Amino acid sequence: MYIKKKDNSQSSFFSDATVNSDCITGVQQKVAFHAKLRNDLGSLTDNEIIIMRSGLVQLGTGYDGNTGIFTCQVAGLYVFSVTILVERNGVVEVELIRNGYGILDIYSGDKELYGSGSNMVLVELQVNDKIWVQVHDNYHDQGEVLVNAFTTFSGFLLYAQ
Repeated sequence: MYIKKKDNSQSSFFSDATVNSDCITGVQQKVAFHAKLRNDLGSLTDNEIIIMRSGLVQLGTGYDGNTGIFTCQVAGLYVFSVTILVERNGVVEVELIRNGYGILDIYSGDKELYGSGSNMVLVELQVNDKIWVQVHDNYHDQGEVLVNAFTTFSGFLLYAQ
C-alpha cells in the first residue's frame, strides 16, 4: 500500500500495515482542553460542580467554561486529569463524573501544609457523554479550600472511534 501525502506524491511503501484512514487524510478530529480555577474556592456545598474558567486552552468546542462540563462531540478514548490544591488546615475530596456517575476520586488535605492531589483516567466516551469535576458528597471543609492557580482540569482525545 502506498500512502499519499497531501501534495499527492507517493511516500513510503507498507506491507502488512494497518493504517488509520483519518490519519492519512489529515481529518483526525482534535479535541483538547485545559482550565484552572479563576479564584480560590471556598464555602463548598455537597456535590458542587467545580467550574474552572481561567487559563482556558481549547481545541474543539467540548469544554464549557461557564458550566465546567465537557460534552463529548467525537466518540473515542479520552484522557482526563484533575489536580487540586487545598489550603492549609483544609481537606476535600472531588470526583470526576461521567453522565452522573463517579469514575475517579481525588483526595487532598493536611492540617499544617497545603495539600495537593491529582489523578488521571482513560475513558471511552460516546457523542453527548458529559464529564465534570464535583465535590464528592460531603467530603469537604468550609472556608477557603481550593487554591485557584493549582486546581486544574484537563482532557484530550487520544484516538477517535
